[in-house]
Amino acid sequence: MEEQDGFQITRGAVQVQDGFVPVIEAQGQGPDGRTLRGAVTVTEYGVFDDQEEAINAGWTIRVRSIEVQGDGLSIRIDG
Repeated sequence: MEEQDGFQITRGAVQVQDGFVPVIEAQGQGPDGRTLRGAVTVTEYGVFDDQEEAINAGWTIRVRSIEVQGDGLSIRIDG
């Protein structure tokens, strides 16, 4: 598991109508001690027929930063 800016990062895939797209999730403690979560789906690579292919594509994406925003997290990525 990766960690950045004090948050744990996991990578996976989410099923959509035509297949799977990569998803990057983050979670960790906010300034007030609450556990915060955020996720971003990556659509620039298109939709994959195979879940493993989508997950593997997610590993090529660099997470630039993770910031607390409202009641969740803002995840900035490079494609």
